[in-house]
Amino acid sequence: MRTPGQYIFGSRILTDSTPREGGTEYWRSLFYLNLYRMLLAVFLSTASLTSVSVGSLSSRHPELFLYTSFSYAFLSLLFAFLIHNDWPGYIIQCRLQILVDIIITILLYNASSGRGSGIEILFFITVSASGILLGGRAALITASTATILLILEHFYEILINQQPPGGFTSLGFIGSGLFITAFIIYYLTLLLRKTEIEVAEKNITLQKMGDINQLIIEQLESGIIVVDQSSQVILFNNSARELLTAPDSINIPLSFDSLINKISLDDAYFSKISHEKESKIELPSGKTILTRYKPLGDKAENGYLILFDDYSQIEKEKRNEKFIAMGRLSASIAHEIRNPLGAICHAGQLLGESPAIRKEDIRLVEIIEGQSRRIDQIINTVLGLGQQNEQNLQKISVHDWLGRVINDFTRENRLSEDSILLSGDRVTSAYGDPAQLRQVIQNLLTNSLRYADASKSPIIMIDISENTSGEGCTIRLSDNGPGIDRSIQDKVFEPFFTTSSTGNGLGLFIARKICLSNGASLEYIHKESGNGNFVLTLASKNTCHRLQYHLQE
Repeated sequence: MRTPGQYIFGSRILTDSTPREGGTEYWRSLFYLNLYRMLLAVFLSTASLTSVSVGSLSSRHPELFLYTSFSYAFLSLLFAFLIHNDWPGYIIQCRLQILVDIIITILLYNASSGRGSGIEILFFITVSASGILLGGRAALITASTATILLILEHFYEILINQQPPGGFTSLGFIGSGLFITAFIIYYLTLLLRKTEIEVAEKNITLQKMGDINQLIIEQLESGIIVVDQSSQVILFNNSARELLTAPDSINIPLSFDSLINKISLDDAYFSKISHEKESKIELPSGKTILTRYKPLGDKAENGYLILFDDYSQIEKEKRNEKFIAMGRLSASIAHEIRNPLGAICHAGQLLGESPAIRKEDIRLVEIIEGQSRRIDQIINTVLGLGQQNEQNLQKISVHDWLGRVINDFTRENRLSEDSILLSGDRVTSAYGDPAQLRQVIQNLLTNSLRYADASKSPIIMIDISENTSGEGCTIRLSDNGPGIDRSIQDKVFEPFFTTSSTGNGLGLFIARKICLSNGASLEYIHKESGNGNFVLTLASKNTCHRLQYHLQE
């Protein structure tokens, strides 16, 4: 199948096409062409009115030259009006104006002395303009039309006005020149069109990349501010707005000083950013953020990038990573202990069954067997941490669910109904595995009951509140006991850490791991009064869905 184009004797010579719609650059070219037309019409009108002869202009038919020049001036003004209003369309205007140029030029050519008057040069300009505005094929058609009109005009002068025959050779040179000009303009415009297409494709690609980058930047948890070389903020993502509690009325771009003033911060907060690669800043709200300064390019004068992160969130992630690593290490150690422990247990059993054992040694055998069972229970618990249990993530009506957990706990431990006080939001909801989170609550209640004053009611207080983001909720559990000492506050979630002679130090460790697997978090917050509370933050629907997708992978 042949591709679209002009063919002569089966050979494709022109492959460009007329632009379907005129872009801004095409309309600008059409405007400049009409500006040239207006200047030319002014010159020709002036030449027709002056008594001084300008070459051979208007030497054959002065009146025709005068009327044609003034008509040309009027039409150029009309075309200026049409171009300004973009009506009619670009293609129609181009064809109409090129046609008018050809007709006006042949009339001026006839009104002057014909060949040698210099008017024929205007045909070359018209052919070039048609090629630039409408493509190579239009230039070829214009050259053909002009050549035919020149020949017809020459025959008219010979047959009607009795001009002497001859001059066909010069007409042949003019026609050949017009066709050569058409082909040259075709190849030049073809290169120009290819360049325009490449530039347009690159602009589209850059625009898509810019949109993708903007979407990625807006989804980042880190706050980002980009400042250019003139201290203008050109990028300020949503995370930066939230971390700096900036108002929504801030519009980019604006100066960096104006941004600082609008978020009610002193210059002192940012004075050391340009001198330190990484620094911590405490905001008036009490929040601590970690800032990282990175110049754009080799020099800071080219602009710079400032990254903001919630320092408390970074510390929390570090603790979680340490927590997971310790869990894996503990499971590995527990696995290695199991084999020698089995040998100890077996040896204890054989010793207890020996007929030669003395009565005073039986108690020692019982101690060996009891402590061996205790260690085996710890090993089973630790090894169970590494197993990926199937989760039933679902929506939880927190108040009703907690009420059932508390009722079961008070009944199992024979507590009075007023021993545990449940308060707070009754309609809030969260997402997670109810059975696994029940184990977390029971562990916290057991710890509180162990260290609280059972003679005072309520022994344990539980408060439910909806998160400020409107998704998920927070459960605060406290008791009337002395609380956890500050010196060991950071250690209570570590494996095997316990202050009880009978505990194994795995309760809170397991509770936090369960929370992490459910997209929740568990922290201990110390109060100035000396007491403290455990803060359990349950996951939102979006967090739960992302977690479920991750587990399926």
